[in-house]
Amino acid sequence: MVNQFIHLKTKSHYSILESSIKVDDLIDIAVEDNMPAIALTDTNNLFGAMEFTKKALEKKIKPILGANILIEWYEKSHNVKALYNITCLIMNKQGWQNLSILVSTVYKNLQEYKYKFVRLEDLIKYNEGLLILYDEVDTNKTLHEDTIFYMLAKKLKSVFEDRMYLNIFKNHKDDQSIKLKNLLELSIKLDISLVCSNEVSFLNKEMLEAQDCLMCIDQSTTVADSKRKKPIAECYFKNTKEMLLLFNDMKEVLINTVNIAKRCNFLLKDSKPKLPNLNISENSKESDLIYKISHEGLKKHIKSNTRICELNYNEYFKRLDYELEVINNMGYAGYFLIVSDFITWAKNNNIPVGPGRGSGAGSIVAWALNITDIDPIQYGLLFERFLNPSRISLPDFDIDFCKHRREEVIEYVRNKYGKDKVAQIITFGSLQARAVIRDVGRVLGFNYGRVDKIAKLIPNNPGAIKSLKHHKENDLNIKKMINDDDEVRKIFDISIKLEGLNRNASTHAAGLVISNSPIVNDVPLYYDMKSSIPASQFSMKYLENIGLIKFDFLGLETLSVLDATLKLIKKRDININLNDINLNDKKTYTTLSLGNTLGVFQLESVPMRQVLKQLKPDRIEDIIAVVALYRPGPMEQIPSYINRKHKLESTSYAHPLLEKLLLETHGIMIYQEQVME
Repeated sequence: MVNQFIHLKTKSHYSILESSIKVDDLIDIAVEDNMPAIALTDTNNLFGAMEFTKKALEKKIKPILGANILIEWYEKSHNVKALYNITCLIMNKQGWQNLSILVSTVYKNLQEYKYKFVRLEDLIKYNEGLLILYDEVDTNKTLHEDTIFYMLAKKLKSVFEDRMYLNIFKNHKDDQSIKLKNLLELSIKLDISLVCSNEVSFLNKEMLEAQDCLMCIDQSTTVADSKRKKPIAECYFKNTKEMLLLFNDMKEVLINTVNIAKRCNFLLKDSKPKLPNLNISENSKESDLIYKISHEGLKKHIKSNTRICELNYNEYFKRLDYELEVINNMGYAGYFLIVSDFITWAKNNNIPVGPGRGSGAGSIVAWALNITDIDPIQYGLLFERFLNPSRISLPDFDIDFCKHRREEVIEYVRNKYGKDKVAQIITFGSLQARAVIRDVGRVLGFNYGRVDKIAKLIPNNPGAIKSLKHHKENDLNIKKMINDDDEVRKIFDISIKLEGLNRNASTHAAGLVISNSPIVNDVPLYYDMKSSIPASQFSMKYLENIGLIKFDFLGLETLSVLDATLKLIKKRDININLNDINLNDKKTYTTLSLGNTLGVFQLESVPMRQVLKQLKPDRIEDIIAVVALYRPGPMEQIPSYINRKHKLESTSYAHPLLEKLLLETHGIMIYQEQVME
């Protein structure tokens, strides 16, 4: 064990603008060094916990989860409010839940007090299952029993006992000798074990300049600012050999890194979906309830829809029963009932709700439950695109609400299922190609106008984003500028190192998670300064792993406009039901063909208006097709669709069997349903 060392204090780019290390790179370098385990201890958060766990296990390395948090302690005898950094490592499930509560408290305090901290009383209250590293001793004071840092260490020792270690970090500075002396003395006086770390925040020595620029971005300053907080040159990922050499006179502190790793045995595991409780009677089942409500709903639709004749009446119920069997077998009846409940509540309270879009519109159960207003059989929509028993995935309805009344629906859900069981979802903004060029140019103090011109050389194409490295290697103009100009070369070299790192945290525009127990039991919470509803600290990509299901509550301005329009028309004693409007109205198609579509959802952009002028749509299927085609890739088929519609190009089929399938779209495969069929 003497020849082993494990990093216990590392920050990833989830320590936003503090660290320049991506999770993949952190794990790869640990694997390269044959490290059996590694800890992730981001500042004040557990944002990267699930990503780190999954990727570490894939590479057969033991993940240790933790966080570095700021502790506030009001010491009465000295009448002093002291702030100290403490690293918490998770030992077991109880430790996970307790650290989740603590890092959630950090952001709650930020909302209230405008800075991030946890009170010492809270750390003591939620200490179980946690192991702490303490190193906050003064570098210019001799150790005395009445000094604040000694008193705090004593207090922590009485609570954590053998779960407390004094952490030694060697920075090769003069004041380090005083700090080291104090730590050694503290260790003896209070019988606290010692351990070493390197407090990693960048990958290697070559990243120091880029790390400096990243910290300047965080501080909104430039490298010319002598008062700025600078990176510590030693805080790179030192390999085992370097650490053994650095602490060759203190074998115990190296051995304890391995001992601590052995004591931390918590793994975040995938969980089954945790749907909120529906509060139905003990004798009832969700499967019986969804059967009853959906059959009644379908009967109402058929009764009010003269288009559905008795000949295909049975086809509808056959499809309904097939879907119900799949939904119940997959355990998603509760999901459908929950979505149906809050949509029905919204409609009953005159809150405009979209008719349904995305793959969820392919479900006849959704239509019967009032979730969508679209008959999937009429439009040839497939249920298997939404839910497929051969490909297990959670259902996901895209639900649009009136932008101005969306919050009412969310409040209804929070009141019904419990405010502690509903949360928004965190999302991370990153340093994208153009933005990072501008940021780096600014912190280096280069001319803004010139840097802006360099940034604009990077194509702004959301559908086909290429990395700065790709542009540096393949764009002839950029290559020439880099070769001819040292400033440009420096901007690109640093920007490439920082591109893709997290720049900020915010909340997802539409997603909510609803659980059957307090969310903080499964995932820590993040509190956005602009929102009263907390968000999960895991992004959407990793929430499903811990069993939390996302529900979309999109706020759509178009629904608000439609609602306001209907109310204005009603003042003229004209009542219009949007579900009953005539889809074959010639005047409407004339207006669309003229490109007069400002304010029309998905048809108002200038290029789309040009397409409509050429297409001259005369049926709803043309509008459906052009919206489906208008995205990167399929856009290339738009001219052919227009020409085939107007008989300017012959319609052909790759095989006679495809004719029936592609007749509606003039032989062009547009929809996922067509591909599936």
